[in-house]
Amino acid sequence: MLAMLLVSFGLFTPRAEAAGTCYSGYACMYKNAGYTSDPHSYYGSDYNHSNECFNLIQSVNDNATSVKCRFTSGDSLHYTNAGYTSCGFLPPKGNGIDDLNSTFDDELSSLKWLASWQG
Repeated sequence: MLAMLLVSFGLFTPRAEAAGTCYSGYACMYKNAGYTSDPHSYYGSDYNHSNECFNLIQSVNDNATSVKCRFTSGDSLHYTNAGYTSCGFLPPKGNGIDDLNSTFDDELSSLKWLASWQG
């Protein structure tokens, strides 16, 4: 409870990750190609990226250029629309895609954690 109050009033800031670091157990999205920017990390599904920002400045929604999947179990399925309604892709587990190119670059809007993929 105290930690929530401290975060709410800006008195406590969660640990920042080093540029490019995506810790085990997370799926990460990066503003820049090659994982060279600070990541926005997800521990599970996210229905709509509009409420998240890279470095508290720029929206994650429609602004990611590289992604990693470091979930310890399951996969991350990324979608171009909020609400998991659109075309999507699975980055290689344990690795990622260092440049989303023209198909998915600056297009991602939601992410679903899948316990297991049977595609």
